[in-house]
Amino acid sequence: MRYKELLSLLESEYDVEVGGASGVLRTAQSDFGTFRVENAAMITRINAFIHNYLKEACLDPKQTVFGLRQKLNQVGLDFEFSNKNNVTEGAMDLKLTRFGGIFGKSDTTPFDEFDNEDGLEKSIGHGLTLKLETTINERGLYKMEGKVVPTISETSEEVEVEEAIVGRTKPKDAKHSTMRKDYDGDGKVESGTDEWKGSRDKAIKKAMAARKR
Repeated sequence: MRYKELLSLLESEYDVEVGGASGVLRTAQSDFGTFRVENAAMITRINAFIHNYLKEACLDPKQTVFGLRQKLNQVGLDFEFSNKNNVTEGAMDLKLTRFGGIFGKSDTTPFDEFDNEDGLEKSIGHGLTLKLETTINERGLYKMEGKVVPTISETSEEVEVEEAIVGRTKPKDAKHSTMRKDYDGDGKVESGTDEWKGSRDKAIKKAMAARKR
């Protein structure tokens, strides 16, 4: 019996979805993996990994950032960081690129300009930022926390969405804010994070349905 036939038998006879039980799966029959950062569930998984990777305090935070960069490279994400960068107490924002970003010219690029893109905004609708927060504990060790958040273009309404998502400000009351809308179309006006996740999930499900036709 071939492998695909075995998978089909297991799923049809025993009502088992091979590969796991959660929404979007990566199995032998699918290439849907963590690198598909347009899906909010994948960002959640990446952030869970970052939290676990940074859970231990360290003596050399710079080497920790280098190590984290190497791990994120495995899902196609990268950021600029070198030995010239210093890691001190406080916040650090690192702009993420997808597969190293895009630099060069296309057939539509003006002759005196170059394309210099992050590889994210055109494909998923916005950029991504790795936000790191570093503190020094009572033993003199560095403790780091990190999270990948969406970077939204600088319009007045979108800035408020971004600030709500990353927690820099509290969202305004729905009665007095034009920002609080049902962007994901689920019939509920939710927080910026939930609206963003709902919108991304809706978009990816629509794309996947189109591929199956």
